[in-house]
Amino acid sequence: MRTRLKDIARRVGCSLQTVSLVMNGKYSGRVAEARAREVRKAAEEMGYVVNFSAGCLRGKRSHAVGVIQPAVSPGGFPDLAATVARHLQKRGYQVYFYIQDSDGTNREAITSLVSRGVEGVILLDCYNIVPHRGEHCPILAVGSMAHSEISVDKRSGVRNAVAHLTGCHGHRKIGYVTNGTRFSLSSAEKLDGVKLGLADAGLEFDENFYVDISSVTDCEEKLKKLVTESGVTAFCCANDYVAGRLISYLLRRGVRVPEDVAVVGFDGLNFGEFSQIPLATVVQPFELLGRRSVEIMLERIAGREPARKTELLAPAFRPGPSCGCPLPHEPVLPMVEWLGLSYDQSDPVYAGELAGFVSPNQHPRKWQIK
Repeated sequence: MRTRLKDIARRVGCSLQTVSLVMNGKYSGRVAEARAREVRKAAEEMGYVVNFSAGCLRGKRSHAVGVIQPAVSPGGFPDLAATVARHLQKRGYQVYFYIQDSDGTNREAITSLVSRGVEGVILLDCYNIVPHRGEHCPILAVGSMAHSEISVDKRSGVRNAVAHLTGCHGHRKIGYVTNGTRFSLSSAEKLDGVKLGLADAGLEFDENFYVDISSVTDCEEKLKKLVTESGVTAFCCANDYVAGRLISYLLRRGVRVPEDVAVVGFDGLNFGEFSQIPLATVVQPFELLGRRSVEIMLERIAGREPARKTELLAPAFRPGPSCGCPLPHEPVLPMVEWLGLSYDQSDPVYAGELAGFVSPNQHPRKWQIK
């Protein structure tokens, strides 16, 4: 049976009003601190849970914010969701997550959260949800969407990475590898960054150096030609997952990384330090992005409407062995080793194969670079 305020009052031997003041944090100057401690201790021992929904029905604030993210999130966005939740909870807000399928409609996610009394909704790279004016609560779009109000400057991040490849390592033929359509905004921004970085060095991007590994029918042959015939010596990748798999794929074909081909990722995920060749990558500022997203949302909830303009946060390039540089620090042991666990290294996830290219138990022919 659910514990009620009057049950706590009966156990402590005080009035219902006293318990209500303590549990709502409004007892200062009205209830002695010793008595408040007794009430909180009794509530904890009796398993009391605050009924926020009941408060909403009585016209009180819910102190809840909804966060919507797609079922298949871009690299790093699960980390961003956790960061957003942490900063909201620090400020006394509950967080309701809504995981939206790719076929979800524009309205169902927002409507579902609003029906639960949330005071605002944060969208994390939800391409198929377009907020409208006149919503029931503030909506904030975060990420690489056309209507985003806060995002990461992906162009400058990749541009800096290319500047490092050309300026520090002398690369002149640089390709771009992605696992999605080139017309998606995020991928297009990163490709722009490659072109800008090459232009800064007086070079031009060759459109033939673009590889989409989601098109498995021809990407293997294309990659082989770029490395063995076209003289491509470096690849910028759309994210760290693509970069890690590309490294594994190249190594299995006798291509040395970075001696023959340098590889740079994007996102700055921790696993990149533990790939076969630790990864050079563009690090997204997820902590700052999450904190700023929460700050803007709470401003809007409070009725202080900031100017609606896109805020771009600067990422940072982190060099590493995959581009020919040492790691800036010694990596911490992976958690799987800390826990004494083991895993099957023939599993495709750990083998790091590009989807659809080759079974992890096959042994592909080595490539001969001209």
